[in-house]
Amino acid sequence: MGSSVLLGYHVKDCELLVNEREAETVRHIMRRYLALSSVRALQEELTAQDSPAKVAIRSSA
Repeated sequence: MGSSVLLGYHVKDCELLVNEREAETVRHIMRRYLALSSVRALQEELTAQDSPAKVAIRSSA
C-alpha cells in the first residue's frame, strides 16, 4: 500500500480494513480530546495511562 497503516486499521489482501480493537482506542482518544480541549493535556493523560501506540517497522532496503 506504500505507507504506514494508521492506528485503527490493518491491511489484508491489499484492502484497508477497520481493526475494531484499535478503532475503539482511536474513539477513546477523540472523546478525551473533546473533553479536555487540549492536545498537551491529552498527551499527558495518554502517557500516564500507557496508552497503546502502533509501531511501524521499516526495512532499511
